[in-house]
Amino acid sequence: MNLEINNPELVERVNAQIQSGHFHDADELLEKALDVIEAKTPALASAAEKRRAAGRKSLVEVFAPLRGQFTDEEVDTPFSRNRSTARPVDLG
Repeated sequence: MNLEINNPELVERVNAQIQSGHFHDADELLEKALDVIEAKTPALASAAEKRRAAGRKSLVEVFAPLRGQFTDEEVDTPFSRNRSTARPVDLG
């Protein structure tokens, strides 16, 4: 599907959002805009829920099966700083 934007001001607004770094491309901008519209319109929201049910999950849903299987220490260890590689600092 190809979309054509005929309104030059709208093209300018889309390009400005992409250049500002808010969005990587027009696809991402359109997806966010449609998500906002669907959230405000119940009938459209049910269509969004069907799409998510077809395979798109939130991170909470993805990691739910792992909840409670690790201690806080086991989770934190891979992300902690390895202090053995730190250089000494002489402040004196």
